[in-house]
Amino acid sequence: MQVAFHAARGISVYRSLLGAIARPGVRSRLESAWADRDFHAPYERPLLFCAAFRQKTLLEPAHPLARFIGERADGTGDVDSALVEEALHDDALIATLRDRFVQTNEVSRSASWRLALSTWPREPSARVHLVDLGCSAGLNLIGDRLSTVRLVDEAGNPVAFDTRATIVSRTGLDRAPIDVRDAVSASWLRACIWPGQRDRLENLDEAIAQTRAASIETRTCRAEDMPAVLARLTAENPDDFVLAYSTVVFEYLLPDEKAALLSGMHAWLGRSPARTLWVELEASRTEVTPQLPTEIRATRASSDTPGTVATVRLARCDYHPRTLADIVRL
Repeated sequence: MQVAFHAARGISVYRSLLGAIARPGVRSRLESAWADRDFHAPYERPLLFCAAFRQKTLLEPAHPLARFIGERADGTGDVDSALVEEALHDDALIATLRDRFVQTNEVSRSASWRLALSTWPREPSARVHLVDLGCSAGLNLIGDRLSTVRLVDEAGNPVAFDTRATIVSRTGLDRAPIDVRDAVSASWLRACIWPGQRDRLENLDEAIAQTRAASIETRTCRAEDMPAVLARLTAENPDDFVLAYSTVVFEYLLPDEKAALLSGMHAWLGRSPARTLWVELEASRTEVTPQLPTEIRATRASSDTPGTVATVRLARCDYHPRTLADIVRL
C-alpha cells in the first residue's frame, strides 16, 4: 500500500528501497531493531525505514545511497538492495530505526487551525491560546508566519485565513519533541520529506528558521495526559479561548492511547464549551478519494446539552495539503 502511495506521488525510488526488505539479511536486522516497539499505523514502519536511510545520506553526502535518496535526488531510480543490506550494518542507522519516530511536521497542515480561527471565536478582541497535540518540533504553530505555505480552493483561489483574534501563546505537546536548534534533529525532519519534493522542503526550511527565532514552548507529554494540560491552561486563563489541534496523530496511537485521548478531549471540551475548540486533520471518516484522503474537522461541546459534542467537517484535503475542498466556516 505504501509503495503505491509513494509511486502515485512521483517517489518511485522508495518502491525499490522498500523492496529490499524482502532480503533475509535486511528483514532480520529490522526485526532485531524493532523487537521492543509497537506500531499501529500501517504506514509507520515503511515511512520510518525510508526516513532513516534518507537522513543517513543527508548527514553523509558521500554515502552510496545518496545519489538515490540524498539531498539532490529527484525521487526516481532503482536502489540496489545489496547496498541497503550493507548500510544496515551501521549501528547508528540501526539506532535511528530503533529510537526515532516518524515526525514529518508538514507545515501546510497548519491550515487546520488557521481555517477554524478565521471565524472562531467571533469576538473581535478575543485572546486565543494555541496548542498543538503531537507537535513534533512545533513548526505548525507558526504556520501563519510562513510566506512559502500557499493553499487554494478547488477553483484555484487562495484560501482566506484572516482572523481578528490575538494568539497570546503557542504551545506544543509531543511524546518526543524535536529541538530544531540541534542540527541532527533538524536533519531528521528534513529526512521525513521525500526525495525530490522541493516545495515541501522549502516550506520546512523556512519553518525551521522561523521557529529557531520564535518564542514557542514544546513539552514532552504522553497523548493520554494532553487533555489535563489543556484543562489547566483553560482554568488558568478564564477570560481567554483555547484552540487545540492535532494533525495526523490518531493513526499513530495504540488503541488504549487513542481511547484515553478521545475521552479526555471530550471531557475538556465539556467543561468550558464556550471557550474551547478541538480541530483535527486526520483520515476522512466518510468521503475518501486518492487526491483528498483526509479532512479537517472541528469538535466543540454543546452549551445546551451537557455531555454532548458536535463535529463539523471544515474541508477535505491531502495528507500534505495544497488544496482545500468543500470548505465550511464555523
